[in-house]
Amino acid sequence: MMTAPSSKKLALAFDTAGFEDLARRAELDEFHDFKSPHDLPSMVLDTELMNIILSPSYSQVWKDKAKAIRSRHHNGEFDATLKESDEWAGSAEGERVFRSLVG
Repeated sequence: MMTAPSSKKLALAFDTAGFEDLARRAELDEFHDFKSPHDLPSMVLDTELMNIILSPSYSQVWKDKAKAIRSRHHNGEFDATLKESDEWAGSAEGERVFRSLVG
């Protein structure tokens, strides 16, 4: 499997912040809009970041790093690119979804 460009960008943000586990998960497209195994990958990503922010186990430095990534996430910085969206729309899965929507 080839990591999507938006997933690479998220993985780099996690790596830079020191969240290696989340970086590996991002590299596997776990939080990607179209490639994720989750129904709502954006919410899974937000939950992971909130778990860090609200955890008493993390120092304020780590919480601030998670808050910064969460803000970038909310601003759409890690959303699938138009190219990734178009590729998914042209895939068998994308076509199947579109057919089910238009009946």
